Amino acid sequence: MTLHHLPTGTYQTRAALAVRGGSLRDKRPFAASAVLVRHPKGDLLIDAGFGAGLSQHIAMLPWYMRSPHEAGRTAAEQLDAVGYDRGRLIGVVPTHTHGDHTSGLDGFRGTPIWLNVAERRYAASLPDSRVFRHVSAGHEIRSYDFDSGPYLGFPVDHDVHGDGSVVIMLAPGHTTGSAIVFVTLPSGIRYAVVGDLTWQLDGIRPQPGRTA
Repeated sequence: MTLHHLPTGTYQTRAALAVRGGSLRDKRPFAASAVLVRHPKGDLLIDAGFGAGLSQHIAMLPWYMRSPHEAGRTAAEQLDAVGYDRGRLIGVVPTHTHGDHTSGLDGFRGTPIWLNVAERRYAASLPDSRVFRHVSAGHEIRSYDFDSGPYLGFPVDHDVHGDGSVVIMLAPGHTTGSAIVFVTLPSGIRYAVVGDLTWQLDGIRPQPGRTA
């Protein structure tokens, strides 16, 4: 079992919109990434980052969400470049359905998208999920339930493989169905893919958190 970070680009936002106490003059790069988790029972992609149709996707967003951006190679391009077997991929798990996390789904046609019920409802009509509705057309949407737990203080979770290695938690706030995905490697090192529950390290370190 291994974990791989796939950076797909950055976008720029003022710190005042990201961290409580941030300055309007402080412009910061924010990452748009995917994370591949390889597991003997099947691989998962957590988030999808920017896709090949990024320019079109940005035009779909409300005007206040169209930040300056720089695109890199898509997650699909990076995996294809190293000869990754797409047949191992059992699904893409968005932490939530905003465009900077789902644009790259356009490179994974035929791969199921895993969503919990709350996020599926959120994505159905809100303008900030318009990109998701566009890129998910034609995909199989698989619902998952929070059917086990407790885990790390969370009352319920979804244990993907039943072995505690990939565990999804409901963490509403940024969206109604946003999730944290905990990945524990055989070494015992545990990672948490938090989506947009915080945007910068300023929101994780012991100081005031994000503004929204």
